[in-house]
Amino acid sequence: MKMQELSSGQRTRIALAKALVDNPDLLLLDEPTNHLDQEMQSFLQKTLISRKGATVIVSHDRRFLNQTCNHLIELESGKLTCYTGNYDSFLQKKEKLIEKQMKEYSDQQQERTALKQKIKETTFSKKNPKLPTDRNFMAYDRRGEYHQKSIKHNLDALKSRLDEIEAHPLLHPCPKSIKGLYFSHKPLATAIAIECDRIRKAFGDKILFSEFSKTLKKNDRIILCGPNGCGKTTMLQCIAGIVPLDSGIIRKNPSVKIAYLDQEVDRIPKTLTPLRYFEDTFHLTEQELRRQLHMAALGGVELLNRPFSTLSTGQRKRIMLLSLVLEKPNVLLLDEPTNHLDLLTLEAFEKALLTFEGTILAVSHDQTFIDKIATEIWQL
Repeated sequence: MKMQELSSGQRTRIALAKALVDNPDLLLLDEPTNHLDQEMQSFLQKTLISRKGATVIVSHDRRFLNQTCNHLIELESGKLTCYTGNYDSFLQKKEKLIEKQMKEYSDQQQERTALKQKIKETTFSKKNPKLPTDRNFMAYDRRGEYHQKSIKHNLDALKSRLDEIEAHPLLHPCPKSIKGLYFSHKPLATAIAIECDRIRKAFGDKILFSEFSKTLKKNDRIILCGPNGCGKTTMLQCIAGIVPLDSGIIRKNPSVKIAYLDQEVDRIPKTLTPLRYFEDTFHLTEQELRRQLHMAALGGVELLNRPFSTLSTGQRKRIMLLSLVLEKPNVLLLDEPTNHLDLLTLEAFEKALLTFEGTILAVSHDQTFIDKIATEIWQL
C-alpha cells in the first residue's frame, strides 16, 4: 500500500520502524506516541527501556513519560532545567522548587515595600539636630553637617538596594493556569443524541465495521479505542456526516449540534489566516477575536495574520479549540484531541470537557486522558 493510503497510526509505526531498525546510538523522537494504539505504545516503551543507546524524547504523553524517561528537561522562558526521575518525580520536585521560589519572591516583595517606606520616611521626615545647650554654634553647625551626611549616606544605601532589586526583580513563580476555557452549549431536547443502527463501512475488501449499533446519550463521554487502521477516524467522520455509510442509518436528534475536531487540524484551508477564518466562519472582527482568545486564555494573538500552513499542528489545534467553543455544540466528536497540545492547554481542555453537559465521542490512545474523561469505552 502507498503511504498516503495508510492511517496516521500506521504511518507513525513505519516511521518508528525506520528509526529503530539500526539500533542507533542516539535516537531522537518527536511526539512518538501520537496516533499509536496501546499495543504499539507498550512495545515502544519496552524497546526504549531495554535499549543501550541514548534517547531524547519530546512528548506530552504523561503516562509514557512516567514509564520511559529517567531524566526530564523542562524548557521554559528560554531556559533549560534538568530533573532526574520520571514525570511524577518532576512534578514533585517542581512543586518544591516553586515553594522555594515563592518564598524568595515574597521576601523580595516585602523588602521592596519596606525600602520604599524607609526612603519616603527619610526623605520627607528629616529631623534637624537638637539646638546647642551652650553658645558653641560652631560645634552645633559641625554636628548638623555630620547629621545631614549621615542621613544622605543612609538614603543612598536604601536607594541603591532598591535599584538593585528593581533591576533584577524575581518573577512570580506560580505556574500559569488557563481558566477561561469552557463550553456553553445548546441543550439537547431529549436524552438520546445520536443512534447508530446497523451501520457498515468498507474500503474495497477491507471491512472496517459492520452491523454496528450503538446509542450516544446526553452526558455520555465515550472513548473509541482500537488498533491502528481499524476505522476509528472513519467512524467519527461517518457520524459527523463527512464520509457516507455503505449501509445502515445514523439518526440524529433535531436539536443536535455537532462540532468535529480532526487529528491534524487539516480540514481548514491552509492558505487562510486565523483572522480570515474566524471572520468568514463566525463574523468576528480582529478586536473581537483577540477578546475571545483572551477570554478563553488560549493566546496565539501573534499568529492571527499568519497562514495556517505556517503554523505547527499544536498551534493550529490550540487556535481551533476556540472554534469548538464558538460553535456552541451539544455533541463533540474529537479525533485524538490530546495530540500536539501542551500540558497546560491539555489540562484546561480536560477540565472543560468534564464540565461539558452535552455528549462526547472521542478517539484516543492517551491513557491519562481516557482515565479522566471516559464514562464508557467502545473497543472497535
